[in-house]
Amino acid sequence: MLIRICLLVFASLAYLGTPPATAEVKTENEHDLLKGLESSDWEVRYQTIERLKPIPRERLDAPIKDKLIQLLEFETRRVWDRFDKKVPAGAYPEIGGEGFAEYYAALIGVVLNLHEKRALPALVAAASEPLTEFNAQLASCGTSVLKPALARLKGSTDSGIQSAMADILAHVLLKNRNHELHPELSIEDLQSIRGALGPLLLTSNRRTRFYVAFALALVPDYAEADKIKKIFTDHLGDNQPGARLAALQKMCELRDGRVVPLAKVKELAEKDEFRIEKKTPDGKTYVEYPVRSLASQVLVKFSKKRKAQKD
Repeated sequence: MLIRICLLVFASLAYLGTPPATAEVKTENEHDLLKGLESSDWEVRYQTIERLKPIPRERLDAPIKDKLIQLLEFETRRVWDRFDKKVPAGAYPEIGGEGFAEYYAALIGVVLNLHEKRALPALVAAASEPLTEFNAQLASCGTSVLKPALARLKGSTDSGIQSAMADILAHVLLKNRNHELHPELSIEDLQSIRGALGPLLLTSNRRTRFYVAFALALVPDYAEADKIKKIFTDHLGDNQPGARLAALQKMCELRDGRVVPLAKVKELAEKDEFRIEKKTPDGKTYVEYPVRSLASQVLVKFSKKRKAQKD
């Protein structure tokens, strides 16, 4: 599981580090690039990806784009075959190494930067964890990402994949709410999201329930507010301060006060014991309570909303 997370952390860095289309690049021979991408040696494939990274997508011909998408499909299949133990223990030994993780991340970044709708199934298949910049970038593809994300969500029982797809859908819903999608989500789109995520509110995996609950909390007029509120309450009571902070951070992004357990939030704002000692530039020590601080922000936000609704 740790390798899986590392792969996608690298992926976000690889994409964000892709030089802009105005970067000065040298001319590359298409035949040599195709040959490199087809090499049986993954290190040669990696070297070829590094040669491709600075080239603006407008200068890449269709055969190169096709090969990149095919290569991502091939590498993702190998990664999952290794993780799912569908191949012998000694197969694909490079997949466990940092070098391959960096190569796979660079490949994802290059394919993402193609801005090709036909690449979306391959990109969605590479997502396996929530809270990555990669998922946010996929959501920028708008309604086009819905079909492959919903198909993968329905076709998998893996908690990491389910959480990742819920995370992608949450980003899509946020962009839709903020009028950043063109076209915006249709009534049918929202129904499809509800239908795919709704059953997962009852999944046995606590982490997945949380990401599913957050996504559904962004669906307009979703009817299961009490179930979502209960899941959020559970995470606000987690022993790990990171989990409490994550839940509060998600609540900061919400507008629907029905799903926010204000009594529990108020308790955290007043009593949470997680503290961090810090020093001022002149060396004086002071204490911060991050959970209390964030809980107070949530409390103020939704208390104001509730008062405005009563008025």
